[in-house]
Amino acid sequence: MVMYKSAPRLHRTALVSMWLAGLALMACGQSPAANGTITGVASPCVGPAITYSRLPVTVYLTQGARLVAHQTVKGTHTYRFVVPAGSYVVATHEGEGSKPVPVTVRSGQTTHADIPSLCD
Repeated sequence: MVMYKSAPRLHRTALVSMWLAGLALMACGQSPAANGTITGVASPCVGPAITYSRLPVTVYLTQGARLVAHQTVKGTHTYRFVVPAGSYVVATHEGEGSKPVPVTVRSGQTTHADIPSLCD
């Protein structure tokens, strides 16, 4: 009779174990999109008396109408964003701004996109 009382308990334990194993397998198949990198040089509007490396340039990264990220760069004016794979646009708004540069980011890859100034 002890055997009959423990059988439902074993059955529940087996069901819970199978359910947990199923969840673990589902989680393995659903990995988040891997990131990629966008990098390049954002050229500032440079006047004759201005030292190029000291001029800050703010780089904007958008996806559709949504601002994804921004950063201000000086010195070499090299920017870098690590973002999920997808299509983006990089641009600046300093001086007269820049021509927006469309960029496609692929998982695990680095995409180079220089942003020329409209003042050049």
